[in-house]
Amino acid sequence: MKQFLHSLLGTLAGLAVFSIVAVVLGFGVLGAIIAVGSGGDAPTIERGSYLVFDLSSTVTDAPDSGIAAALELADGDSLQLRQLTGGGRPRAGGAGGGGGG
Repeated sequence: MKQFLHSLLGTLAGLAVFSIVAVVLGFGVLGAIIAVGSGGDAPTIERGSYLVFDLSSTVTDAPDSGIAAALELADGDSLQLRQLTGGGRPRAGGAGGGGGG
């Protein structure tokens, strides 16, 4: 009987801890969803606009490192994707559609 009570109390304690952690994580996920949803107005794009993306130089997703950088074998005119996209931050002046020809 004593072993049964220990098992029962252990199970109930584990269930309580799991419930508390689940509630905290639930509030965290809900807060993250609300934070993402309240990001502000999306940029407006004019009708007939188009995106021009010049790929005449090498575009990498990470900075040059390792042996190629040490020996200076990396392409000198390569650009990082973060440089082209503004580093994940909106640029000053908005989206600026353009392209009205």
